[in-house]
Order: sequence, then structure tokens, then C-alpha cells
Amino acid sequence: MPEGMNIAESQNMTEKQIQKELNRQAVMFEQACANGQVATAMKFQDFAEQWFKEYAEIKLKTQTIRCYRWAEILGESSPYKMQQFIYRGRWKADELREVMQEYVKEKFQD
Repeated sequence: MPEGMNIAESQNMTEKQIQKELNRQAVMFEQACANGQVATAMKFQDFAEQWFKEYAEIKLKTQTIRCYRWAEILGESSPYKMQQFIYRGRWKADELREVMQEYVKEKFQD
């Protein structure tokens, strides 16, 4: 049911049916809280780390996780650009190494 939708209006339920559904939803919410599925306020960085640990590392391919990590380091909101670069980019390893070495030298001169 969409957030904020009225149960009685959406399903033409009787008062007793509405109460039963509310109780069912309350029990499901309490179970989710007990299982740690409902989070309190947290910083996005903490959420992202928890997501990587509890979801990504279990369900995603290693290369996808690397793309997410690189996107995070580079300040991107998604791994899309990294994936495009890796899978569709046409480059030679030696040329890329030279470019990356030059970039690192410029970036971290100090």
C-alpha cells in the first residue's frame, strides 16, 4: 500500500477489517525492528558501509563492488561511469598506466 494511503478507501474494508490490518502491520513492523531491518537516524556514510557489508559483498559480483568503491572515492553517486569506463572503454594498458602515473604525481606532489 502506498505511503499515506487510507486503508478503508483503498480496499473498502469494514472497521473490524481495518483494525485487524493495522494490528497485522504493527506486528510486522515490530518484527522488522527486532530483526534490525528498521534503522534509526544514521549518517549516510554509516548506512553505505552497512549496505556494503550486509548486502553488496554477499549479493554483488566483485567487479561491481569495486566500481561502487571507486565511484565513492571519486565522489560519484553511482558506479555507472566506472562500469562504462571498464567495460566499454577502449584503451591500452601501457598508455593507461602512464596517464594514471602522471595523474597521481600531479595530485599528490606534496
